[in-house]
Amino acid sequence: MPDIYCSACRRATQHKVIMKRCEPEQIQTLTGKVVSFTQLMAKFVTGEHYYEMEPQYYCRCCNHRAIGEVVQHPARQTSAIM
Repeated sequence: MPDIYCSACRRATQHKVIMKRCEPEQIQTLTGKVVSFTQLMAKFVTGEHYYEMEPQYYCRCCNHRAIGEVVQHPARQTSAIM
């Protein structure tokens, strides 16, 4: 579990990582639907996730969600930036 600065606790704490499915884009055209289907089949054949997933970081102490992109800092601690 990565150590990330928690804005609620105001200190660096361990965070659990939860993978959440991204919201799909609504495709209206026939060409867009065909492209979406072929991408789905390519993912199925290669063994990747069927859905796009994004990591979400939650503080182990207060269960506050780290909003923004989590980046590495030189001091070996990570932080969530907007």
